Amino acid sequence: MLSNVLILYKLIFKAIIYSGVMLLVPYLLSWLIAKISKRNVNCINRLIENGSRKIGFLGIIIHELSHLIAAILFHQKILDAKLFTFSKKHINENGKRVNGYVDTLSISFYQKMGNYFLGIAPVIFSFLIIGLSFHFMIGHPLENNLLHSSISWSEYLDNLQSSLFNIFRLLLTNINFKTILFILLFITISIHGFNLSESDFKVTRKGIKNCFWFLLVIITLGYVLGFEMLLDNLILNIVLIMLSMGILIIFYLIIIRLIFQLCLILKNRKVSL
Repeated sequence: MLSNVLILYKLIFKAIIYSGVMLLVPYLLSWLIAKISKRNVNCINRLIENGSRKIGFLGIIIHELSHLIAAILFHQKILDAKLFTFSKKHINENGKRVNGYVDTLSISFYQKMGNYFLGIAPVIFSFLIIGLSFHFMIGHPLENNLLHSSISWSEYLDNLQSSLFNIFRLLLTNINFKTILFILLFITISIHGFNLSESDFKVTRKGIKNCFWFLLVIITLGYVLGFEMLLDNLILNIVLIMLSMGILIIFYLIIIRLIFQLCLILKNRKVSL
């Protein structure tokens, strides 16, 4: 009897850890991605007046559309929504111009749980659109066993490195209309698609508690029913997917940052001459 109780406590403790990891990993990755994206926005606005809106208009639309789709999926009441604001009268509490917005109301447990995904939805949707565009326009760059939970961390890092350089190789060895179109598409989406605001993170934090309890109950129940190994592999694969997605986004946002910074340096030198 005592051994069964100890086993149950162990399973619940592991379920708590996994539930926390599955929520913290995408939140922290989204926070880091947003930080880099904001630097890119500031850089391009220094390069071109209001350049982030002019060049990144598609990213703004996808950003707000992602919020809207997440709200619909979680049956939230949509109070107001604008995918792109043309008027300068739309400003936030900090006095800055708002590029677009989606206002929702969540009442039920399911709706409040959706707030977690509503806040970080632009990162997920922007990555999916860019990833699918790359796959269909250029090729498949990822190593086949990159997302397999049975490989070691050293193998995972080697495969991730290979995937990153495969993307470079495919881009540099296939210079054609599709490649140029993809690069332009990537830039215009990434400028604002990954640029989460503090309001987005506030919305996400509102849904963490409900998501945590939901995951804890589902994982614990699965363990009790004898699906421990299946759930462990599933959770590890999900975490690997999130890590891979985050690292790929961060890597190429930094590349864009360096390109914008180089253009800014050249512009300043030209002005000084």
